[in-house]
Amino acid sequence: MKSRLLLLIFLLCLFTLLLTGCFEISIDIGIDRGNTAYLSYKVELDVSEIDPQHHSTLSRALNSIGWHYQQELGFTAGLDTESTAYILTMSKRVDNNNFKTAFESLKTMLTDEDITAFMTVDMAIESFPRQELYLISAMLDFPKILSLSSAEELPAELMSGFDTAIETSKGTVTLTFPVSEVLKNTHEIKMQHYLAKMVVPLSFSDQTEFELAASLIFMEDGAIGASFEHISDDLVAKRNIALLVCAIAGVILLVGLIAIFARK
Repeated sequence: MKSRLLLLIFLLCLFTLLLTGCFEISIDIGIDRGNTAYLSYKVELDVSEIDPQHHSTLSRALNSIGWHYQQELGFTAGLDTESTAYILTMSKRVDNNNFKTAFESLKTMLTDEDITAFMTVDMAIESFPRQELYLISAMLDFPKILSLSSAEELPAELMSGFDTAIETSKGTVTLTFPVSEVLKNTHEIKMQHYLAKMVVPLSFSDQTEFELAASLIFMEDGAIGASFEHISDDLVAKRNIALLVCAIAGVILLVGLIAIFARK
């Protein structure tokens, strides 16, 4: 397994399952409109049906994971233990000057073996004048994490309820990217103000794969445009203004020449 901490998280979730609780894992990745790249984990453990004597064990384990991610890996971490669910959130954000550097910053995070949840990541970007074409695809493999944890070697009485318990647990990977046009997507896309959000259900029994290919087009002022028609309209407007200025200058010159010849 690439990350020892991610293995610990899964073992903790497994421990919760065996105590008749359930868990939910949310992974958020993307780039916002301000060119900030981010990677965020949210781990929620249901402790409502777990013997209170185990609560402190779970709380200490979550605190330990959050502390490591914050102190050693540069994340912002927080733990909420005030309800029937213990919620650990860990987020890392990197500010950038433009989309291309933000894309590379996100790629660095998603391929960092100390922090990534992904077994494979493929990210590529190609730049053109006022346009970025980019692709992101990745794969997670929780069954492999389970096999590496040796959990399958636990006593049969503990594993007997595992399949049933894991069915009540949930997981998602959410991608959010600035987009002018979506070229390819493996899951449903929701668009709002040139931001595309794709939510991928996370499987705990099989590999989870996703892919997003998109185009990002910029106007003259740096704002995101919807298509090349926006750029064309922008250029046409500039051309018309230039023609108008030339026409006015021509008229003024013609009037000046007429006035000069009239004096002669």
